[in-house]
Amino acid sequence: MILPRGYKSTDGIHDNTGWGFCTVRKSTFDSYDPADKRRDVSIWEPGEGTYTPGYQDTGYFLGKYAGRIGGNAGQIADAILNYNNNLRLYRFSEVLLNAAELGSPNKQDYLDRVRKRAGLESVPATLDNIIQERAWEFLGEGKRYWDLIRTDLAKSLLVKGNEIPDDRTGNYTDNKKYLPFPQSEIDVCHGTLKQNDQYFSN
Repeated sequence: MILPRGYKSTDGIHDNTGWGFCTVRKSTFDSYDPADKRRDVSIWEPGEGTYTPGYQDTGYFLGKYAGRIGGNAGQIADAILNYNNNLRLYRFSEVLLNAAELGSPNKQDYLDRVRKRAGLESVPATLDNIIQERAWEFLGEGKRYWDLIRTDLAKSLLVKGNEIPDDRTGNYTDNKKYLPFPQSEIDVCHGTLKQNDQYFSN
């Protein structure tokens, strides 16, 4: 689903079965230091081929999960949906950045280790720098939203022109911080579990 639609593969790496999902904003690409080894692994710009632009096309795609030629060889189900690609749940770099964020006395060393692997110089281990490092390190891995919620940055960043693409209006409010309970769980608890009604308010 990650590859561009109708991609005419000329790089000998990426397959041509994409649906054009999960485009990456140019501003995200530009936020990386050009020396950062993670940038061109995390984000793929299919400039060497042609494709049919999809919804919210930016010209940049999530390289981490892009289907590779031969990457679904030997699958026994739907070939398009079964590329061999690890789902990143928790990585060692997250152990290091979590410890740094929690104020470990080794936080500078932990942040430096993550950046050194990426080919970057040291920066001070401030909370802002650690959270930004997580954005680069875990791009596309489903952690950014929760990082912004946890650090109370959501209300200032999840707005139009920042984390939200320019053609959408950011609608984050603090009542979105906690997800609602499924009605089936409330029913099972016979009313002792109370709904997060604020989630549904504006």
